[in-house]
Parts: sequence; structure tokens; C-alpha cells
Amino acid sequence: MTLEQQAIHIITALPADKLSQVVNFAKFLLAQSETDIASERIKTNGKEKIRQSGILKGQISIADDFDETPECFKEYM
Repeated sequence: MTLEQQAIHIITALPADKLSQVVNFAKFLLAQSETDIASERIKTNGKEKIRQSGILKGQISIADDFDETPECFKEYM
């Protein structure tokens, strides 16, 4: 039995109230595959941005007391 035949068999066995869920999920899968195709086109056209590490080096700092619990939360611990 092919996948298509299995799907048809399952769909015909479902009660009517479940069919709307199947239709919504099928629409979701179609939309997702269209999005995947569109993103694949961007990659193949050379428009994909390649991230570079270290471009913000020296522009971001972390407070010295970053790992310490703030006083206002110590009472909850």
C-alpha cells in the first residue's frame, strides 16, 4: 500500500469533526514546504548572509557582578 493509499484510507475512516484538523494540518505542511523552497532559492541565488564572528568585539560589555544574585531576589531564595 502506497503512502497516498494509506492517507486516503485513514482520511476516509476519520469522523467529520476531525477532517477539519487534517485539512488545517495539510495546509500548514504545504505552507511550510513553500517556505522551505523559498529559503532554498535564496541560498542558491547567493543571497544568503554569512555571519561573521567578532564583528562586535569591544562594543559589548558584561557587568562585573553578572553572576551574582541581585539583592531584591535573595529574599525569595
